[in-house]
Amino acid sequence: YYLMGKARLRQGQSAAALASFRDALRRDPNDVQTLAYLARVLAADENALVRNGPEAVVSAQRANELTGSGQAFLMATLAMAYAETGRFNEATATIGKAIELAAAAGDKEAVAELQSRLRRYQAGQPYRENFTNAPARISAPE
Repeated sequence: YYLMGKARLRQGQSAAALASFRDALRRDPNDVQTLAYLARVLAADENALVRNGPEAVVSAQRANELTGSGQAFLMATLAMAYAETGRFNEATATIGKAIELAAAAGDKEAVAELQSRLRRYQAGQPYRENFTNAPARISAPE
């Protein structure tokens, strides 16, 4: 169900992807990858009808709890969710942690992308993502 959700995202079917991710979580409510992608779509999809900031925050927080808040991808996802709900101070602080994690991992490309998001959040703007494009530059959890 998780892989079907990712495939639907690449096909521009965000609502169907959410349904697949929710099916996957009914089978395994602690699957970090599924929680992360569910949160990303809910927080950042270009289609406003798909987004649900409060649900994105819950899913992203759960993914971070399960991994000890030590993955840049998940911290960035939580920041996206905070920004979607208008919690820009929390988004800024959280993306700062993601930048630190990416820098510690030596991932210069991710650091540059995250710094761009930091500037958006500081300006009071949420992040939007088109999931039909190339995969996210920041590595998803395995």
